[in-house]
Amino acid sequence: MHFRYISCYSNSVNNSLFRYCMNLKYNDAQAGIGQAERHVLDAMSRVGKPVMRASDLENELGFTRAISNLMLSRLCKKGWIQRLRSGIYRIVPLGSESVNPIPEDAWAIAVELFSPCYISGWTAAEHWELTEQIFNSTVVFTTKKQRKNELLISGLKYRTKSIAPEDIFGIKKNMV
Repeated sequence: MHFRYISCYSNSVNNSLFRYCMNLKYNDAQAGIGQAERHVLDAMSRVGKPVMRASDLENELGFTRAISNLMLSRLCKKGWIQRLRSGIYRIVPLGSESVNPIPEDAWAIAVELFSPCYISGWTAAEHWELTEQIFNSTVVFTTKKQRKNELLISGLKYRTKSIAPEDIFGIKKNMV
């Protein structure tokens, strides 16, 4: 059974069309990935950000918030994107053998999840080759309050420390 997804993505989505889009079958094994979903993945991978949110789909593709959330939910259930936190996703690499692979870019994901923040402690010392030890967690200082200091997000361990906004100064952006 084939559905046309393109008609669901105009900026003037009415209620009946939205309900129709919500009731489409999206876990059909034969369906794979549709044209609209390919368009979303292509557009978001061209942007080059390590993570995506519903607001990114709104800004880049002109979707409404409801359609953006629906599209992200479908892509996540099909295994094309991975949920990191509520409303935050990353594209699963095409060569991945798992639906939930451990990302290689822990720093880039940390900056997107905890911004404004900076990488500190032994993690920074390891990056600047001040130690030969390899650590299994990333230390992040952030102005966002966290419920837990130690977080496991998509197989990556983060140790966070909440600081005052005025304590973030003299930061150098470093591409890894």
